[in-house]
Amino acid sequence: MDPVTFAKTKSWVNSAVPIRQKLIGRAPFPLDIPTYDGNPNVTHPDVVYVPEGWNGYKYWMAYTPYPEFTRENPSILCSNDGLHWRVPSGLTNPIAKPGDTTESILSDPDMLLVNGEMWVYFRGYAGNVRERIYLTKSSDGVTWSFPTMVIDQSGAGKSDITLSPAVVWDEALEKFVMFTVSRAAPSSIQRRVSDDGAVWGEPTNCAVSFPVGVSPWHIDVQYADGKYHALLNTQTNNGIGMRLYYLSSDDGLTWAMSSQPVVSLGDDPDDWDRSGHYRSALTYLEDGKFGIWACGVNSPAPNGYVYQNGSRWRIGYVEAILDENGDLQVHYPFAHVDSIQVRDTRLFGRRHSERLYPVVFASHAGSQTLTANEWNKIAYTDRHVDPEGVYDSANSQFMPREGGIYLIEAATRLVSFTAPLTVRMILRVNGNDYSELFQGTATGGTEWTVGGVTLASLNAGDVVEVYINPSAQVATQNQVQHTKRFRIVKIL
Repeated sequence: MDPVTFAKTKSWVNSAVPIRQKLIGRAPFPLDIPTYDGNPNVTHPDVVYVPEGWNGYKYWMAYTPYPEFTRENPSILCSNDGLHWRVPSGLTNPIAKPGDTTESILSDPDMLLVNGEMWVYFRGYAGNVRERIYLTKSSDGVTWSFPTMVIDQSGAGKSDITLSPAVVWDEALEKFVMFTVSRAAPSSIQRRVSDDGAVWGEPTNCAVSFPVGVSPWHIDVQYADGKYHALLNTQTNNGIGMRLYYLSSDDGLTWAMSSQPVVSLGDDPDDWDRSGHYRSALTYLEDGKFGIWACGVNSPAPNGYVYQNGSRWRIGYVEAILDENGDLQVHYPFAHVDSIQVRDTRLFGRRHSERLYPVVFASHAGSQTLTANEWNKIAYTDRHVDPEGVYDSANSQFMPREGGIYLIEAATRLVSFTAPLTVRMILRVNGNDYSELFQGTATGGTEWTVGGVTLASLNAGDVVEVYINPSAQVATQNQVQHTKRFRIVKIL
């Protein structure tokens, strides 16, 4: 629970149960990623972490709505914890759209901070005749330069040969280095070098030994501590078998690849990430730790074909560290549990031996007016999951039948307020403050999703509720499905 912690746990730490962090290889639920059209389907995240902050925020994300091509336009969000994202005050997304370029599909954004200026590269695609890489820049995250073409692949057959640009600054070389995926047979990862990030040399094929039947699709790369680190989105067939592998390299040319995917998938039909992973972000944080913003897909197709109509595209967060063997170990950072074998953190499904299982999932589609400078109980009156009848939807109270350690998430979306707005959100047990879920101040904008995750050591019959205290009167959102949510999983 280090730099991106937004939940401060309390009395459970002092319980008699020995607690330690257990590696859990996926996020049990996705993040709330706002889009310019309100459709929650998103992909292609890339994240820059600035410990000292940049224009008021430590985390900046470039991404695109998806999967409709008309929505696939680079967009920008900011955050101070990497979990709760908002549009920078004054910005109207997207930052590039058809008409700014000669291509109608603008995908695969990648961002980096260069001398106090944020750069975003993205791919322009025009069928089987043209593929280009563009660059746009901003000094404040709000005003972006008109896109400049930096790589041009035009002509017959120029399709899927410059996918997913990932750009880093190599301190040893003192040059910019770009990695892309080429689908020209055989599929490969390619490397280009530039002195200024605008004029690029010819591509060189990297040496990578892919597992049998696995081919590259999208990539993200970080340069940290004198070494290259990559998160590679692969597939076994077009749109099928999509997973995330970790790669490392000393020179950016010869790469070692993990033998297995490093981020787990959900295995329940309703899991947000059960069908596969798409282009995801790998970001070096500090002290040997990486953040991963993983794009997961839930497809109605039996074979997991991610482009099937009706597929849901979301982004979740996990963290990773390199072990003594140089392998990337991925875990969900907000699950601190005992040393029992924990195999997954599903939020939907039935109870199984040695498996986590859902206790409650509730939301509220209606609006709620919150009184200023008072503790208001959040109403989660729409009960979606409650197999054991432990949730009182009329009073928005969770009352477990058995004691144990519970992973609890609560969130709501605030609208119609005037900044600045300061908000605190807490978890109460039996009427007493138990854990702070969120505390922060909105300095701009008129919409804000607040919430947090905590663990609670509960006894049978305890009454669990969520309260929020705003500095001014504010309303909760009544349109975005499940942004006002209360979800509980029994850990131990």
